Amino acid sequence: MTDLTKRPIGKPFKKGISGNPSGRRREIGHVRDLARQYTEEAIDTLAEIMRDKTASSSARAAASNMLLERAWGKSTQIIEAVVAEKTIDIDEAARRIAFMLNSAIERGVDLEGDYTEVTDVPSET
Repeated sequence: MTDLTKRPIGKPFKKGISGNPSGRRREIGHVRDLARQYTEEAIDTLAEIMRDKTASSSARAAASNMLLERAWGKSTQIIEAVVAEKTIDIDEAARRIAFMLNSAIERGVDLEGDYTEVTDVPSET
């Protein structure tokens, strides 16, 4: 493989520059149009499989599901999330802020405005 055919490692394109500036290839649209010519036949085939009592139950269920999804869209997925609420008291919040400020001061971060070094920083539990 020559240097011209090697793929770059990492991010091959500069930020803000498309890797495909001319867009999707036209052949894909052409293939899609060809496939769409078989839509009615494909649906008929799915219906035949669904009605075929000798077909496996999984094949019949899959065919039924495909027909329903094409007719009505996929069913709505309900997602539930339980988020544990963690609260801290004002003293704990003050200790954490003091710890962060002191860490910044030790690293030489220039904090604008007047401040004084906080000396009461108990360890977290």
